[in-house]
Amino acid sequence: MREEKIMQQVLRLAEKGRGHTSPNPMVGAILDRNGKIVGQGYHRGAGMPHAEMEAIKDAGRMADGSTLYVNLEPCCHFGKTPPCTDAIISAGIKKVVYPVNDPNPVVNGKGARILKKHGIEVKSGLMAEQAKKLNEAYFKYQLTGLPFLNLKIEQTLDGKRTSSPSLTESLLSNSDRKETLRILSADKEIAGMRASRFFTKGDLIKYLRSLAAEGVLSVIVKGTDGWGAKILKHRLVDKICYLIYPEIGGRRPALEINLGINRISEAWKLSDVHYQNLGRAILVSGYINYN
Repeated sequence: MREEKIMQQVLRLAEKGRGHTSPNPMVGAILDRNGKIVGQGYHRGAGMPHAEMEAIKDAGRMADGSTLYVNLEPCCHFGKTPPCTDAIISAGIKKVVYPVNDPNPVVNGKGARILKKHGIEVKSGLMAEQAKKLNEAYFKYQLTGLPFLNLKIEQTLDGKRTSSPSLTESLLSNSDRKETLRILSADKEIAGMRASRFFTKGDLIKYLRSLAAEGVLSVIVKGTDGWGAKILKHRLVDKICYLIYPEIGGRRPALEINLGINRISEAWKLSDVHYQNLGRAILVSGYINYN
């Protein structure tokens, strides 16, 4: 029970890095010694010290003989920062607890093996699903080379495009708009792109890979743009977000697309659906399950 509570704190620490760490994952770390937290930290941004380093620095000499809780397998390679495994070994940490292996092929189990080789106890699997969800964009990139795609659709109650940007601005405060970005976990929002430049699914994937190569691991695409409809039709969307405004009327549908689905039984379903009030709008978000 205590380990789970500490890991929950670790995940909350990691969350503080949201929007700043790409192309790295969000990571938090806590050092516990004899039932007392002696150090903690989180990864603040790409190129900055990793969470493990921050926690070890925070703990000082108290790190010796402690247990490290971190939400991703410690890295074991040189990048912009030195390997965390070296720091863990040097600090005298006796045990490392983490939920899931780092999917990056240069790590993926190697970090754990190095720690075990130096006599450090390693435990994995605690709160694995929560940890994967926190870094879903990072996991998708490492496994597919593509960014995590969020489709955002703003519409009236009758499914039409909102009548004007000034209306949506009046209905959503700055904090509401920031909360939308937090929920969608995006590094970049793409709007106003001409879908005609993407003739095939292959064209789209090539463009998305180029974004990921630039360190963009998560993207928001506006559904009212032609290319937003294309990525949905090609089943490239991971998460969808509807912002529904309290007005009726409009001439054009919010999402102009024909998916060729004629029966409700064949409709694509959303999972892990969340509903939230944002100002006077209602936010509905979920993950698409393609049939």
